[in-house]
Amino acid sequence: MARGRGPRRDGRGGAAVRGRRPRRARAGRRAPPSPDARGLAHRPGGIGVRRPGPRSRLCGPAQRGAVAQRPLSAGREQRTHALRHRRPVRPARASARGAHPLRLSASRRAVGVLRGRLLGRRQARLGRRGRAERHPQLHGQGRPADARARHPQPLLPRRAGVRSHAPGAAPVRGRQRRRAAQPDREPAERATGAIALSPANDPLRADHPSAIAANPGRDEVYTANANSDTVSVIDTDTDRVAATIDVSLRAGEAPGAAPDGLAVSPDGRTLFVAEGGEDAVAVVDVASRSVRGFIPTSWYPTAVAVAPDGRSLVVVNSNDSGVGPRHVAYYSPVKGSISIVSLANLGRRLAGLTAQVMRNNHALGTPAGVPAFLRGQIRHVIYVVTENRTYDSYLGSLRRGNGDPRFNVFDDRSAPNHRQLARRFTLLDNFYSDAEVSADGHNWATQAAASDYVEKMFPVVQTRTGQRGKDLEDVPLRFQFPSEPLQSDPSVPRPAAAETRGYLWDDAYDHAVGFRDYGEFDSLNPAGACLHSGNHSNITRLQSRFGTNVDPLYPSYSLLCADHLAREPEWQREFDAFERSGTLPALEIVRLPNDHTAGPTAGRPTPESYVADNDLALGQMVQALTHSPDWADTAMFVVEDDAQNGPDHVDAHRTFALVISPFTQHGALDHSHYDTASMLATLEDLLALPPMSIFDQRATRMWRAFSAPPNLTPYDFLAPRIVPFGERGAPTNRGAAPLARAARAWNFQDADAAPEGPLNQAIWKSVKGPRSQMPAPRHDLIAGSLGEQ
Repeated sequence: MARGRGPRRDGRGGAAVRGRRPRRARAGRRAPPSPDARGLAHRPGGIGVRRPGPRSRLCGPAQRGAVAQRPLSAGREQRTHALRHRRPVRPARASARGAHPLRLSASRRAVGVLRGRLLGRRQARLGRRGRAERHPQLHGQGRPADARARHPQPLLPRRAGVRSHAPGAAPVRGRQRRRAAQPDREPAERATGAIALSPANDPLRADHPSAIAANPGRDEVYTANANSDTVSVIDTDTDRVAATIDVSLRAGEAPGAAPDGLAVSPDGRTLFVAEGGEDAVAVVDVASRSVRGFIPTSWYPTAVAVAPDGRSLVVVNSNDSGVGPRHVAYYSPVKGSISIVSLANLGRRLAGLTAQVMRNNHALGTPAGVPAFLRGQIRHVIYVVTENRTYDSYLGSLRRGNGDPRFNVFDDRSAPNHRQLARRFTLLDNFYSDAEVSADGHNWATQAAASDYVEKMFPVVQTRTGQRGKDLEDVPLRFQFPSEPLQSDPSVPRPAAAETRGYLWDDAYDHAVGFRDYGEFDSLNPAGACLHSGNHSNITRLQSRFGTNVDPLYPSYSLLCADHLAREPEWQREFDAFERSGTLPALEIVRLPNDHTAGPTAGRPTPESYVADNDLALGQMVQALTHSPDWADTAMFVVEDDAQNGPDHVDAHRTFALVISPFTQHGALDHSHYDTASMLATLEDLLALPPMSIFDQRATRMWRAFSAPPNLTPYDFLAPRIVPFGERGAPTNRGAAPLARAARAWNFQDADAAPEGPLNQAIWKSVKGPRSQMPAPRHDLIAGSLGEQ
């Protein structure tokens, strides 16, 4: 700092500043933002908002050279000036009461109030008394803070070159110089309580609020409620919910739109709602509280913003779209994108855009019902969930259907039953998994959706193993909260991963359809035990709510338990008992996980041995079913929870699926596009169950796979030539196997916790040879959804 110079004025009517003359900002150049300024945030044309932090530190040495913010007055834009001096310039006007110069506008104050209240923070309102008590150095000296609060002093006009202070108070000099006051603004507000978004008689009207926005033209704040497809309108004058807007694409549909992002137009008349489940943005008229239409976006939008001039809309999509080569899934299975949508002439274009959204989401028509020849014919459904194989990895060399033998990994030596069942029953060569990995795969496989929480958190769980707990499935009861109840039974808590309607077993239970669960969303108790250990359920209180509907002896996921020795025999034991008593449940959910494999881990069974174990268990199940009295009126659905393990020449989501029934045993080939939701919708229709989400409600039913008359020929399982895991002589990985050393650090205790890229390479080399190279796919149907190699 230059010495020997007297005080000077800042040239703007402000307080005197000692030191070197400030350098003037270059013309046409915006002043740089403050590096700290103790949380003073701003944006062009906006209002400064003070973040938490001691106000007295604003002029500390750490802020030298920072941007000084001039006081704001109503209707004026905030201006910043870059000053180079020892201390930032003080505000131009001082207050005897020490009022803060930066006041929140009504909308931003509402954001701060609601944000704190939703978090349950109870803090005292910082009024005149609070400011005086917390910042006495900003007040006159000689009167206690409470006295000044009871007898506020009038503001004095600030004249250039004159230091003003309150009557009866000592002049304030140097660092005690007062800040500018805003007599036309009320004190900033702090959170004082919580706002209930749902009434007591409808606790799920506003379920899982995931975004918040304030209206610049009205005293209103909005929350996007992802699990209930609604937006809550909160009146900030009364701190009460004024309205709840249904933003679903079609009124009366099941949930699944997942509103998770909000933005308000600059004029405050329009609210834009990002809907991840619909791949769209809803356009809401604020005055009428109604949806005007929808704008199509890319895959699963999660955030939305309106440009300051109101001419364009910026949408953040959690997944990409477009054409381009991709390989199998790696650590980052999803890649985001940003869409910029013009709002010019939106009123005239909105009808056409809405029609496009309806077409994109198959929301224009009603899916076909159960064919006449099938009505009343299927009384039992067995739903089998396996792990992670693509179509080509099993059936690429089948000579029927759209397969590519280059990608076939498991053939008739290790998977003879998978391949033989595909020959005898309808071959589905255009079936796709809706999930990316197991973290969302078992949610899709059991509730025809993945909640907004799952969609946003599974990349974190998958890519940062060990940094956070895996709470997307198998959640212990102690982590479930009454604040997140099931829609069908508010007294039953659920995890954040679940949709409000729960899972397939909840759907069956709530509609008086008998069911039995074998290992799906169960955990071993004790961990690692396989035979008669006594499992326990962790999701939606399966055992406490459903009692005997869960088999306590069936092992859940553990690669230490053989499918054909531990799991299938336990299922068949109960199946035979049900047959003898004539009490076979209408729905059985069975998990067979060992086609996941343990990769190249030294000393563990080879991938082919694990697949042979899984294949043999499936063949034994089909044999038991087709030789039973209930075969005539039973359908078995087999699906992979996801398809991330292994390449496919069409798309990495294309997967292996079967429908085993007397009405599908004709050796037919069905090229129809089906997915996980299609399979769930089909079995729901057969059991007269309502849909759980918009995805199974709109899904294409698999009726083309069925035909009359029924074929009751029983099936006899085939023994794999590769010795299955659990049998004497089963092959194991050698320590010199490709990537065996790296596999020592991989996690196989949880499904899909190992790095998928190296794991796929290791499985390929284990079967094809250590010098072989896994071929890249020719193209993707769902482009951009998987990480590049």
